[in-house]
Amino acid sequence: MIAEKFNTEIFEFIKANESSDPFELTLRSHQFSPDTRKLISEQVLSRQKIKKKVPSWGDFDKIILPKPEFIEQASSENTAGYKSELIGGGRLLDLTGGTGVDTYFFSKIASHVDYVEKDPELAAIAAYNFAIMGLKNVRVMNQKAEEFLSHLEDRGVYDAVYVDPSRRNQSDKVFKLEDSEPDILKLQDQLNLISPKLIIKASPFLDIQYTFRRVNHLREVHILAVDNECKEILLKCEASNTDKDLHLTTVNFIKGERQRYDSSVQREQGSQAEISSTGIFLYDPNGAIRKAGLFNSIARDFSLRKLSGNSHLYFSDTLSQRFPGRIFELIDQIPFHKFLKKPLYKKANIAIRNFPLSVLEIRKRTGLKEGGDLYIFGTTDHQKNAFFILAKRIK
Repeated sequence: MIAEKFNTEIFEFIKANESSDPFELTLRSHQFSPDTRKLISEQVLSRQKIKKKVPSWGDFDKIILPKPEFIEQASSENTAGYKSELIGGGRLLDLTGGTGVDTYFFSKIASHVDYVEKDPELAAIAAYNFAIMGLKNVRVMNQKAEEFLSHLEDRGVYDAVYVDPSRRNQSDKVFKLEDSEPDILKLQDQLNLISPKLIIKASPFLDIQYTFRRVNHLREVHILAVDNECKEILLKCEASNTDKDLHLTTVNFIKGERQRYDSSVQREQGSQAEISSTGIFLYDPNGAIRKAGLFNSIARDFSLRKLSGNSHLYFSDTLSQRFPGRIFELIDQIPFHKFLKKPLYKKANIAIRNFPLSVLEIRKRTGLKEGGDLYIFGTTDHQKNAFFILAKRIK
C-alpha cells in the first residue's frame, strides 16, 4: 500500500519544498533513504503539475499523487468541471477512474459515484485521496472495465456513465476509439443498457465525421480548448436519441472565461460564407471552433466575410465583440515576396493559416523577433495568392 511509505516527516518535507527543483531535491534530502528521496522527488514534481492543472487540489497537504506522467494525462480543473455539468447528477459510473480528478468533480453534483480503475496503484491512491478529501459518496473498485461490467445485471442502474479510454498502445499513442483500452465501440451496446447517458472522452485528434459514423446514439460532440488549444473531445450518447443531426458545442477556456459557440452538422452544411479579403476588422476563430470545422456557421452567425475556403480568417466592417476568438484591427496587407524582401518591422507575433511557409521559416527569412503589439498572419486568398496580413489585437 503506497500510503504506508509516507509519514508526517515526509509530508512536511514535501510541503516545505513543493516549489523546489525535484532533481536538486534528491541531492540534498540525505536524511531519507534513496527510495524515499526518489518518492519525494516524484511527489514534488506531481504537485507542481497538479497545481497548474487542478489548483483546488493544492489545498490538500496530505494527498498522495500518481507519477508525473499520469498527472499530464489527467483532466484540468476547467474541463473536469465542465464534464461534471454535462454528465449531471444522480448515480454515476466513472469506468476508467485514473487519477480521480473527474470523479472528484462528479462527486460534487452526484448522489453517488462508482470509480473503477484497473491499475491497483492508481486505485489505491484514489481511495486514499478521496478519504483525505472527505468524499463520502464515492466507491472505489480495482477492476478492469470489462470485468466490472460483466457482473452488472440490472438495466438502468446508472443515470450516466463516463469513460476515458487509455489512448496508449504499448509505447504509441492512438487516436481511434477501437484502438483504445477499453475498446468502447465493443462496449457501447452494453453501456446503453445500464445507463441512458454515456459520455466518452476522446483524443483531441479524433476525426469527428468518422466518429459520427461509428458511435451509436451519438447526440452531441463537445470540443474543449484551453487557451486556444484543443484539449478534449467529449462524445455524448443518449440511448433514446434518434436525431440524425449532430449537435456541436465548442468551448474555449481563456483567462477565467468561457468562449462558447453552438451549431450542428446540418447548420454547417446549410451555411455559406461570402468570400472577401477586405474589411476593417479581422477575426481568428479559437482552436475549438477550428477543430469542429464550423467555418461557415460562424460566418453566418456573426455576419462575417471569409477570406477563402481553406484559410479560415474573416473580415467585417463592424466590430462583433462577442466573437469566440481573437479580434484584430486591420493595418495592412502585403504581398508574399514584397514582405519577405524588406520587412518593415523588427518583431511581431506570427501565425499562419493555409500558408506555404512555417512560422520558423518566416522568422529565419525576415529576422523578425517574437513579441510586440503587431500581429502578422501569413495566409492565402481565394485566388491562391499568398500574402501577409498586418493587424493590431483588440482586447
